[in-house]
Amino acid sequence: VDNLGNKLFIAAEEIPVNACAAGFVMGHWHRLAPGLGFFIGQWNGQAGALHGHLAGIYGVKPVDGTKVFFGKYIGLNGQARGLLAGEYDAGRFGGLWIGANGPKGGLGGVYHEAIPGPETGGFFLGGWAQTDCGL
Repeated sequence: VDNLGNKLFIAAEEIPVNACAAGFVMGHWHRLAPGLGFFIGQWNGQAGALHGHLAGIYGVKPVDGTKVFFGKYIGLNGQARGLLAGEYDAGRFGGLWIGANGPKGGLGGVYHEAIPGPETGGFFLGGWAQTDCGL
Protein backbone atom coordinates (compact mmCIF):
# COMPACT_ATOMS: atom_id res chain seq x y z
CA VAL A 1 0.00 0.00 0.00
CA ASP A 2 1.41 3.36 -0.94
CA ASN A 3 0.80 6.70 0.80
CA LEU A 4 -2.28 7.31 -1.43
CA GLY A 5 -3.93 4.05 -0.37
CA ASN A 6 -3.34 2.25 -3.68
CA LYS A 7 -3.11 -1.52 -3.26
CA LEU A 8 -1.83 -4.44 -5.30
CA PHE A 9 -3.43 -7.87 -5.01
CA ILE A 10 -1.90 -10.98 -6.60
CA ALA A 11 -3.48 -14.44 -6.71
CA ALA A 12 -1.96 -17.72 -7.84
CA GLU A 13 -3.18 -21.28 -8.07
CA GLU A 14 -1.43 -24.57 -8.78
CA ILE A 15 -2.89 -26.07 -11.95
CA PRO A 16 -3.46 -29.82 -11.49
CA VAL A 17 -3.04 -32.18 -14.44
CA ASN A 18 -6.24 -33.72 -15.96
CA ALA A 19 -8.49 -31.83 -13.58
CA CYS A 20 -12.03 -30.59 -14.09
CA ALA A 21 -12.38 -27.14 -15.59
CA ALA A 22 -11.60 -24.37 -13.11
CA GLY A 23 -10.59 -20.74 -12.98
CA PHE A 24 -11.10 -17.38 -11.34
CA VAL A 25 -13.90 -14.87 -10.77
CA MET A 26 -13.22 -11.23 -10.06
CA GLY A 27 -14.99 -7.92 -10.14
CA HIS A 28 -16.53 -5.21 -8.03
CA TRP A 29 -19.67 -4.64 -5.98
CA HIS A 30 -21.60 -1.58 -4.95
CA ARG A 31 -24.12 -1.14 -2.14
CA LEU A 32 -27.39 0.54 -3.13
CA ALA A 33 -28.94 0.46 0.37
CA PRO A 34 -28.21 -1.39 3.61
CA GLY A 35 -28.41 -5.09 2.79
CA LEU A 36 -28.89 -4.56 -0.97
CA GLY A 37 -26.52 -4.08 -3.88
CA PHE A 38 -25.17 -5.36 -7.17
CA PHE A 39 -21.97 -6.91 -8.50
CA ILE A 40 -20.33 -7.14 -11.93
CA GLY A 41 -17.20 -8.91 -13.00
CA GLN A 42 -15.62 -11.57 -15.16
CA TRP A 43 -14.80 -15.25 -15.09
CA ASN A 44 -11.49 -16.53 -16.36
CA GLY A 45 -9.89 -19.90 -17.03
CA GLN A 46 -6.98 -21.36 -15.08
CA ALA A 47 -4.41 -19.68 -17.31
CA GLY A 48 -6.17 -16.31 -16.96
CA ALA A 49 -7.95 -16.20 -20.34
CA LEU A 50 -11.23 -14.30 -20.22
CA HIS A 51 -14.19 -16.70 -20.62
CA GLY A 52 -17.02 -14.21 -20.06
CA HIS A 53 -18.73 -11.84 -17.68
CA LEU A 54 -21.00 -12.08 -14.65
CA ALA A 55 -23.49 -9.79 -12.98
CA GLY A 56 -26.03 -10.02 -10.22
CA ILE A 57 -27.52 -8.74 -7.01
CA TYR A 58 -26.93 -9.39 -3.34
CA GLY A 59 -29.07 -8.82 -0.31
CA VAL A 60 -30.44 -10.09 2.96
CA LYS A 61 -33.38 -12.49 3.20
CA PRO A 62 -36.04 -10.81 5.36
CA VAL A 63 -37.22 -14.17 6.73
CA ASP A 64 -34.02 -15.24 8.47
CA GLY A 65 -31.33 -12.61 7.76
CA THR A 66 -29.22 -14.88 5.53
CA LYS A 67 -26.98 -12.87 3.20
CA VAL A 68 -27.45 -14.18 -0.34
CA PHE A 69 -26.39 -13.41 -3.90
CA PHE A 70 -27.89 -14.32 -7.27
CA GLY A 71 -26.54 -13.63 -10.71
CA LYS A 72 -25.86 -14.85 -14.21
CA TYR A 73 -22.74 -15.62 -16.18
CA ILE A 74 -22.45 -15.07 -19.90
CA GLY A 75 -19.95 -16.05 -22.58
CA LEU A 76 -17.76 -13.70 -24.58
CA ASN A 77 -20.40 -13.35 -27.31
CA GLY A 78 -23.10 -12.40 -24.80
CA GLN A 79 -24.81 -15.79 -24.78
CA ALA A 80 -26.36 -16.76 -21.44
CA ARG A 81 -24.40 -19.64 -19.92
CA GLY A 82 -26.07 -20.07 -16.52
CA LEU A 83 -26.82 -18.78 -13.06
CA LEU A 84 -24.89 -18.10 -9.86
CA ALA A 85 -26.37 -18.49 -6.38
CA GLY A 86 -24.88 -18.54 -2.90
CA GLU A 87 -24.26 -16.82 0.40
CA TYR A 88 -21.82 -14.21 1.69
CA ASP A 89 -20.74 -12.93 5.10
CA ALA A 90 -17.71 -11.64 6.97
CA GLY A 91 -15.61 -11.05 3.84
CA ARG A 92 -16.25 -14.46 2.23
CA PHE A 93 -18.69 -15.78 -0.38
CA GLY A 94 -19.53 -19.25 -1.63
CA GLY A 95 -22.11 -20.91 -3.81
CA LEU A 96 -22.90 -22.76 -7.01
CA TRP A 97 -22.74 -22.07 -10.70
CA ILE A 98 -25.67 -23.64 -12.46
CA GLY A 99 -26.11 -24.61 -16.10
CA ALA A 100 -29.18 -25.66 -18.09
CA ASN A 101 -29.07 -29.18 -16.60
CA GLY A 102 -28.47 -28.18 -12.97
CA PRO A 103 -25.42 -27.44 -10.79
CA LYS A 104 -22.10 -27.62 -12.63
CA GLY A 105 -19.74 -26.72 -9.80
CA GLY A 106 -18.85 -24.43 -6.97
CA LEU A 107 -17.43 -20.97 -6.58
CA GLY A 108 -16.13 -19.04 -3.64
CA GLY A 109 -13.71 -16.39 -2.54
CA VAL A 110 -13.30 -13.15 -0.66
CA TYR A 111 -14.70 -9.65 -0.92
CA HIS A 112 -13.32 -6.44 0.46
CA GLU A 113 -14.74 -2.97 1.06
CA ALA A 114 -12.69 -0.39 -0.82
CA ILE A 115 -14.88 2.69 -0.64
CA PRO A 116 -16.02 3.42 2.93
CA GLY A 117 -19.18 5.42 3.48
CA PRO A 118 -22.91 5.25 2.88
CA GLU A 119 -22.52 4.20 -0.77
CA THR A 120 -20.03 1.47 -0.07
CA GLY A 121 -18.27 -0.49 -2.75
CA GLY A 122 -15.38 -2.84 -3.15
CA PHE A 123 -14.00 -5.80 -5.02
CA PHE A 124 -14.20 -9.57 -4.95
CA LEU A 125 -11.82 -12.32 -6.02
CA GLY A 126 -12.37 -16.03 -5.99
CA GLY A 127 -12.35 -19.26 -7.90
CA TRP A 128 -14.74 -21.62 -9.65
CA ALA A 129 -14.39 -25.32 -10.30
CA GLN A 130 -16.44 -27.82 -12.26
CA THR A 131 -17.64 -30.79 -10.23
CA ASP A 132 -19.85 -32.52 -12.81
CA CYS A 133 -17.01 -33.68 -15.09
CA GLY A 134 -17.11 -37.35 -14.10
CA LEU A 135 -13.70 -37.64 -12.44
